Amino acid sequence: MRHYYGRHLVQLCLLGGLLLGCIKQQSESLSIGTNTWPGYEPLYLAQSMNYYQDDNIKLIELASASDVLHAMRNGTLEMAALTADEAFTLIDDGLDIKIIAIMDYSSGGDALVVNPTITSINDIRNKRIGVESTAVGAIMLDAVLSRANLVISDITVVPCTVDIHLECFNKTDGLITFEPALSKIVSLGGRVIFDSSHIPQRIIDVLVVRGDILVNQRQQVKTVLRGYLQGVDYLQKDPITAHHKISQRLAINTTLLQKAFSGLTIPNAQQSVTTFKQPQTLIQNLNQLATLMQERGLLQQQINAKNIIDTSLLLELKHK
Repeated sequence: MRHYYGRHLVQLCLLGGLLLGCIKQQSESLSIGTNTWPGYEPLYLAQSMNYYQDDNIKLIELASASDVLHAMRNGTLEMAALTADEAFTLIDDGLDIKIIAIMDYSSGGDALVVNPTITSINDIRNKRIGVESTAVGAIMLDAVLSRANLVISDITVVPCTVDIHLECFNKTDGLITFEPALSKIVSLGGRVIFDSSHIPQRIIDVLVVRGDILVNQRQQVKTVLRGYLQGVDYLQKDPITAHHKISQRLAINTTLLQKAFSGLTIPNAQQSVTTFKQPQTLIQNLNQLATLMQERGLLQQQINAKNIIDTSLLLELKHK
């Protein structure tokens, strides 16, 4: 029966002069790349629950965000889950991508953790503070200095890549870090004196799609977005079961996973629609990020977030 249906579909395509279009529609794949991050897990929950119902939609988990960026640049991926600053670097490289969803906001998952002799943020003057040379590191460092009424020359900045955060903490007075390293450092005696809950909606993860794919495979992209939001709904309505599934997939302790999720705010469908209906605050925060990146030499061009956010898919789903 399946063969019979397929043969007649081809005949219909021939009659309409659309053979190439039909074959393309049948064979098109849509690959979404992620690295490992709790905020991206609703994508994988959706896959495990068969919410996509499309075998041509593929989730590809890569070892690092750098690998995801590389795959987007070389065209291996059509969509990706990224931090906003990573999305900006792709745009700066000349890629046409659109943000179609906010996946999460850091709300405590990024923090300045210090050695126990430092009791308040006002004590970091003249101290050695480790931080990654990334936009997220810059956002956190600027916020820390602002809260302490300090300028960059009041501290000694120690560059520290993510793979040596534990080592860096032992060689500095404080470290700007994130989960899971954050919980490990705290368990070793580190003290959190500032975290991203003090700068809500400044550190953002986003779901992006290439501009040509948004046009040519729009229904598939919409299917991904719908499935992702169903995954968010599942996570929020049945967190115990969802956390169990995620901890099994990631092979990590459920307690550690719950700790990581506690530092994230993941918008549900209604919250996402509200944000995209009135995106002024989102645009302002993203533009501030772009300006900061440009000032730090992380971007060559000025980026206007208004031009890269596509609200149409989410609002179409809302009206279905």
